Amino acid sequence: RGNGQTLSVKLVSSFGVLLLEPTFVGGMGNIAEAEIIVDGDTVHGEELRLSVGEHQVQISHRCYETVSFTANMNVGSKVSFDQKISPLMGGLEMDVLLDGKPVIRSLYANGEQIGETPFLGTAPVCAKVQIGPRMMNVPIKLKANETIKWTYKESQDLRDERDGKIYKTVVVGEQTW
Repeated sequence: RGNGQTLSVKLVSSFGVLLLEPTFVGGMGNIAEAEIIVDGDTVHGEELRLSVGEHQVQISHRCYETVSFTANMNVGSKVSFDQKISPLMGGLEMDVLLDGKPVIRSLYANGEQIGETPFLGTAPVCAKVQIGPRMMNVPIKLKANETIKWTYKESQDLRDERDGKIYKTVVVGEQTW
């Protein structure tokens, strides 16, 4: 109150910072899309201020394995979580029929070849699945820990979108003409 006294206060942080910088293998997600739970409470952000002590952290994403870890925080500390997070995998059993007869076609997940038909294996649940030399999209939704069976049917009859007429095609190797 104007009596010439000065008050000096030194502020000291009482928290540490947790930096969330995981690598989502396969690039089908990021930390902004993930659900982050700290000590049972949902939080948001890549840089979290946490009180001093031990904290239980869980990172969940619809396309990836859930990761849980303990973060030990000290006053003023910076702790980084920069581990790789693996994609959730789903089973796929796939065949291709050309006019009712089995044929061999290359199978792709996110643009990388994962095998040929007939195929029995796994792929990331959020992968874009494609088949054949023209990498035609396969309209399937893989599910974690389940095997989806799919038969892709091709025909030697092809409707040309330019003139609307139906033409016979011929298959040479993996190419359709």
